[in-house]
Amino acid sequence: MSETTITERQQHWLNHIKAADSFDGSVADYARAEGLTPKELYQWKTVLTRRGLLPGKKIRSDFVAVATTPVRSSVVSLLLFNQHLCGCRPLGEHSLNFRIAYQAQVT
Repeated sequence: MSETTITERQQHWLNHIKAADSFDGSVADYARAEGLTPKELYQWKTVLTRRGLLPGKKIRSDFVAVATTPVRSSVVSLLLFNQHLCGCRPLGEHSLNFRIAYQAQVT
């Protein structure tokens, strides 16, 4: 967590969010029991996460770095890490943007 200054209001909602996470029921049940709405809890969770006061979700990136060399072909084949072959073609002349012809399902 970060060393960010927190206001009383933020601390109030941070306490509610942590309590809702450990509550033995749904967020909606916790909200009703405390006279709040689930929407308020989710909105504040977003605000506090953006401020670095709550951990954010780990987002898995599907992008990988690719080194390219000039190609005179209209189709480029990529062998993916999972051994799937992906055929791509440029979207325009001298374009570095490609349209993927095949996309492997990730499980």
